[in-house]
Amino acid sequence: MTLLVTTPVTAVDAVPRISDREIIESLVGQKALEEKIELRFIITQEQMDQRFDTIGQHFDTTQKQIDYRSEAIF
Repeated sequence: MTLLVTTPVTAVDAVPRISDREIIESLVGQKALEEKIELRFIITQEQMDQRFDTIGQHFDTTQKQIDYRSEAIF
C-alpha cells in the first residue's frame, strides 16, 4: 500500500529593494530620453517640411513650364 501526502508549497521571489535615489535617477534618465526623442521628432518634422517645400517648388516650376509650352503650341 502506498500513501501519497502533499504539502502546499509557496514560492516567493525576493525583490531587491530599490532606494529612492535609484528611483529618482531612473526617472531623470527617462525624462532626458523623452527630451531627446522630442527633439529628434522636431528635427525630423522640420526636415520633412523642407522636403515638401522643395517638392512644391519643383511642381510649381514644372507647371509653369507646361503652361508656357501649352501657350506656345496653341
